[in-house]
Amino acid sequence: MTLISPLPSSEEELRQAMSIVDCDYSRPPSPVPGATQFGALALFTHEERDQINAMHDLISRYVNLTKPPRPLSLAVFGPPGSGKSFAVDQILERLRLVSMKVNLTQASGPRDLSEVLTYAARTPRNESPVIFFDEFDAPRQGAPFGWLSWFLAPMQDGQFLHNGSPVELRRAVYLFAGGTAETMEQFTAFSRLADFQKAKGPDFISRLRGFLDVCGPNVEPRMLRRAVLFRAELGKAIGNSGTTFHPDRELITSLLQAGRYRQGARSIAAVVSLSHLEGKSSFAWNDLPIDHLLELHIDRGPLDAKLIGGSIAFSGYAETKEVEQVWCAVARKLWDEGATLSYGGRWASGPGGWLMKFLEDELRKRPSEPSSDNGYRSKPDPWLQSFLDDTIDEHTNVDAAISRADRDRMGLKVTFAPHLTDEERLGLDRWQQAGLEHFRRRLAITDRSVARFVVAGARTNHFGRFPGIPEEVMLSLAQQKPVYIAGALGGAAEDVGSLLGLAHPRLGAVPSCLKADPEDAEPKLIDLADRLRPGPWTDLPITAKDLASFLKAHALGGPKWPDNALSFEENRRLYASREPDEVASLVRTGLLRLLPRLIQ
Repeated sequence: MTLISPLPSSEEELRQAMSIVDCDYSRPPSPVPGATQFGALALFTHEERDQINAMHDLISRYVNLTKPPRPLSLAVFGPPGSGKSFAVDQILERLRLVSMKVNLTQASGPRDLSEVLTYAARTPRNESPVIFFDEFDAPRQGAPFGWLSWFLAPMQDGQFLHNGSPVELRRAVYLFAGGTAETMEQFTAFSRLADFQKAKGPDFISRLRGFLDVCGPNVEPRMLRRAVLFRAELGKAIGNSGTTFHPDRELITSLLQAGRYRQGARSIAAVVSLSHLEGKSSFAWNDLPIDHLLELHIDRGPLDAKLIGGSIAFSGYAETKEVEQVWCAVARKLWDEGATLSYGGRWASGPGGWLMKFLEDELRKRPSEPSSDNGYRSKPDPWLQSFLDDTIDEHTNVDAAISRADRDRMGLKVTFAPHLTDEERLGLDRWQQAGLEHFRRRLAITDRSVARFVVAGARTNHFGRFPGIPEEVMLSLAQQKPVYIAGALGGAAEDVGSLLGLAHPRLGAVPSCLKADPEDAEPKLIDLADRLRPGPWTDLPITAKDLASFLKAHALGGPKWPDNALSFEENRRLYASREPDEVASLVRTGLLRLLPRLIQ
């Protein structure tokens, strides 16, 4: 979607959103920054504005026809609580029309619908009845999309049967609000499904003459959308008490930046109505409903680790401004969707140390999660999981960087990978011990993740094998977990992506870091082979040469590539992009598309 006004920075958007909520409630709401108004609707994108104007014009022209040949059929889509009915009401209010509403989940059979249309057919000839069919794509007698075929005749011919007799209704406006898809694009994509074809879904789509996609409070610019809704709901809650009303700014910041409102606008209304605001001049943390009621309406978002069953693993580092900006963009996008990130970098100087400090700083900026417990949860679920070697130095470094109490408050979980036991060390030199411990840490991160994002990374060999980034990608691919690779910033990510067929043109040349192992490495690697191939992955590559072949065998478009829900072209764009926002948006898009498959 293209915003009517450029998307402001997060700080500017928060400032604008706060001005909407923290205002004089005795006066009408001020115009919404970056939006155009359609009645009481604030429209933030060109698509929203164009679609609602087009639907208004379609209905306006239709009702002025002298003798329409058939009803005008239009569809409305949006996530739960996005305001589909409200948007339609705003259009009809401008046109001075009123709709009859029918919820298909409550209809017992075709007779219920034919009675409604028969009643509408009694409307005077120069008037156009408007019938709003909610949940039109609901099942019927257990059959998916079961009502669609019934509507075909009334939509096309303006005729239907009632009690065995034909009834004519050629002048009418049918508005269909969907529940199975959030956009028209998603609904038309059902055409490839056998159940949709059996239900005559493609024929139903062919009879539609327009549609409207309604965005809810979980769509960007989400803080502004939410601010408009909170302003309206708080205004209703305090009524005309005449008292000065000021919400707590930290609380509103938390509510505006919350991960996801489960039922959209309905959840925002519920949070306000459940809060204790009677006779109050402010809205504070202790006014919120207790946490288990809040959790009915607010969660971290669709990428919540509890929902998808794991974290999003990050791979790579490079101390450059470009890489920092990419990390920043991707981390923020995924945190905004509720994700937990995991990384194995150190908390001191050296590889990965600067990144951990950067992630810590970003984590400190995140608002407290909405909670009735004095504004913050003492131990929130982790936003970031840090995997470290279990050494005195690593314990000391992380404790010096950030205290345990701060880690608990911020949602940072540190996991120390166990050392090899004395028995496991027998027969291994220090080179082999270190290599095996690094492998176990990388395997632990992979085991607890559902996907991996890769950018930059060292190209030099580690312990005579290959760099850590190729090893981490190898582990994800072996477990059939999707990977997202940004290769334009160089490093091992560029090398791995080239072997996975992401480069253009697709050369497939083996990069120098994966061409050969040191001559003295092979015997040592053979001694470790069984330990570097934990079941059931008993054929994992051990040498750099074998890893290059492994990556080629798992290339994009091949049978072993784990689908990351991005198209061939989108994966190529991700690999080639240096733009932080584009990289972050593509990773976010792939993971959100993948979500339904992750939670099955």
